[in-house]
Amino acid sequence: MYCCAQHAHSKSLDSKNTTETEVGSNASKNALVISGGVSLGAYEAGVNYAILAATRTKKDEKYILPQIDVTTGASAGAINAIATAIQTCTSKDIPYSLHKNIFREIWIDVGFDNLLPHEFFNYTSIELAGLSAYDEQQKIEDALFNRGAFKSVITTLKDIVDTHEAKPKCNVLVGLMVTKAQPEKELLTLSKGQTVNVDKQSYAIPIKVFTKENSEGKQRIHFSTLPLKKLEKFNATNIKRNYINLTSVKEEIRFDAVMRATLASSAFPVAFSPIKFGYCDKEGPSIFKKNKSCPDDLFYKQADFIDGGYFNNIPIGFAAELVSYSLAGNNLHSGQNFIYLDPDNSIAPEFQEPQEKSSPLALEGQLSNTLHGLGTLRKRDLYEDLNLYFVDETTPCVDNDENSVCAKVDEKNENREEHKKILANTYQPNEEQG
Repeated sequence: MYCCAQHAHSKSLDSKNTTETEVGSNASKNALVISGGVSLGAYEAGVNYAILAATRTKKDEKYILPQIDVTTGASAGAINAIATAIQTCTSKDIPYSLHKNIFREIWIDVGFDNLLPHEFFNYTSIELAGLSAYDEQQKIEDALFNRGAFKSVITTLKDIVDTHEAKPKCNVLVGLMVTKAQPEKELLTLSKGQTVNVDKQSYAIPIKVFTKENSEGKQRIHFSTLPLKKLEKFNATNIKRNYINLTSVKEEIRFDAVMRATLASSAFPVAFSPIKFGYCDKEGPSIFKKNKSCPDDLFYKQADFIDGGYFNNIPIGFAAELVSYSLAGNNLHSGQNFIYLDPDNSIAPEFQEPQEKSSPLALEGQLSNTLHGLGTLRKRDLYEDLNLYFVDETTPCVDNDENSVCAKVDEKNENREEHKKILANTYQPNEEQG
């Protein structure tokens, strides 16, 4: 169900870290990455509850787990990631138990009876703002499933944000993955002057969830953007991740805009319709440059988005970049802890009797191959992210045997570094050509 990763040479979980850490602090950071899983989002929510319960529970005067500083998610995992951040910043005086917690309240009523009502008149659409920083609420269309089932979810989260007491100086960075319903063309200039048009469809939305005091002296939860150009510096892949910001006023994002993006990330094709929302991009036509919903250095756009797990179902690399950003501009160092939830990562898979395989040309065989390919596609970035951010590249060789395990590790590390150089030289725009 879950897997833990630590940056190379990292320490064990530091349960002494009991205070909220500011963005920019060099203290040990702890990240939770939540995969998409369609209906398994409810299953993951139970693990979410247990993890956060451990951050609130002391044993021998120490918290069992330290506070979560970064959380990323895709698809159903995006809903749980936002809920994780909100719950983390909620005051510990608010009751939190197995039968009363944010995750149970979100998922308890999301079942087939509500998603697929027997009577058409029971279909009730939800309304949200978020096309710009100033627009009114608008109806979100349904597809096969009825999003009215999420009305109570949105109401619950908004009530917590608007009325519940929050913890002072709480900062949690959240990353949501979304996929454009229609790909956008990008012209790349290669190192030798060649140009090529490529499709880009997968986008990453960074959000800071933080608390501040209102006019009545009460601590409340707020949302804000992150500087995209600064965040790009912490992407170790040399192939830029497509970061976008949600629309904002003085960097603060409205609750409705966060909900639109979260629901878009969980808009599994066919089951749910795409969701349109406004966003701020680093690139775009000059006609989009000036808009009050975006800062002057970004372009305002609108687009339809679908399931964020389509290309990156376990965004652990995005989490690593957010952790790096939070480390006051320093690179990842020892002591950074990552937990990622993946329902497909079964510890003991069920034994299945061998079955006669159908012909790969038969309809059944073709469907099977398609489904396997789709599953691999949804985890496209996981291998690269783990390889780049979490594989120990400094393992020393202890003998001169060219066939030893150590020698093979050293050779692998040299190949990895060479691969990075090739990527950088091949895919980065030519500086002479701007």
